[in-house]
Amino acid sequence: SDDADSDADDANADAAGDAQLQEAIQAIRADPSLAAPPIPTPPQLGSYRRPADKLRAIQAYIDRLQYNHTGVDYFDVRKNRPLMRILETARLVMRTALPIKCVEGVFVGILLTQGLAELERLPIGFKSRVEGRVAKHIILAVRQPGVGWGALGLSRRKELYYKELGSFPSLDELYSEFKRCYEAVGHRLVRVRLGLPVPHDSFSTERVCWAYRTIGVKAGEEAHSALCAELVSFSRSAPKLAHAWRSAGGSGKDGGSGKEGAAAGAAAGVGAGTATADAPPHGGTSPARQAGTTGARVKRASDSPKKAPADASKGDATNGPPAVDGPPQSRRQHSPRRASPKRPAAHLRV
Repeated sequence: SDDADSDADDANADAAGDAQLQEAIQAIRADPSLAAPPIPTPPQLGSYRRPADKLRAIQAYIDRLQYNHTGVDYFDVRKNRPLMRILETARLVMRTALPIKCVEGVFVGILLTQGLAELERLPIGFKSRVEGRVAKHIILAVRQPGVGWGALGLSRRKELYYKELGSFPSLDELYSEFKRCYEAVGHRLVRVRLGLPVPHDSFSTERVCWAYRTIGVKAGEEAHSALCAELVSFSRSAPKLAHAWRSAGGSGKDGGSGKEGAAAGAAAGVGAGTATADAPPHGGTSPARQAGTTGARVKRASDSPKKAPADASKGDATNGPPAVDGPPQSRRQHSPRRASPKRPAAHLRV
């Protein structure tokens, strides 16, 4: 009975607290001296000539939306949705102007750069450790051919999102800058996850590939140099990989990891010797099995020169005994089957 009385007291206290909160909210809304919170105005990109200036204006707008420190997500942050749905979420963010986190910041960055077809945009995710805790973050890397790389996004730390377009000639230099900033705030990077370029079609029903390749970050200069070399190779082949990934159906966990990502990479003919989470170089697949994945043409019996049909009533050494009454045999039994493609080896997790 004592426990029941205690539970009843707690329930009454919670109800009283909720009532007081509602009264305080109503008092704030009824106060004429308090102005409505301002809603940031989206940038007018037509007034800027250089893409770098446009990205600077976009980042200033994302900053005005402010970071969400409440621990509650106000928007749908699921990434495994068609691009047009993600853009709808970005429009909702801009209409309501509620605080956002890094994922919504990337959504808004994608929306506001949809009309900048000269820019290549790919998402990059980071996983870090600090004081025994794991932290995850995502930014939108942006490249202008002939100019260089930059980044858009949002974070608690200003060092961990915006980078001026053109400040980094290659993707590995952009990564090295983020790695340095992570170390400056006491974090240790443990993983980098690379997506594929985001299409500029705002009505696309395709999913965005957020995680095509996952790379573990190891200590040491040699490991860092190897990772940078892999980033350079990936950035050069990213458009071809994106085309192959979409041709293969563009499915998979998080819109791009798993068997489909490895198959698309094999179809594009790139990244064959790179150890990644999606396309391991040593998956226990024999060369003969790998050759089977290319869909090589199998020679059919119909490809050989046709011979005159033998008399079915006579038997010889080639045709065997005369045919007997009964159902005709299926042609499938006499025609060699076309080799079916082999499934790629299961991807690894870093």
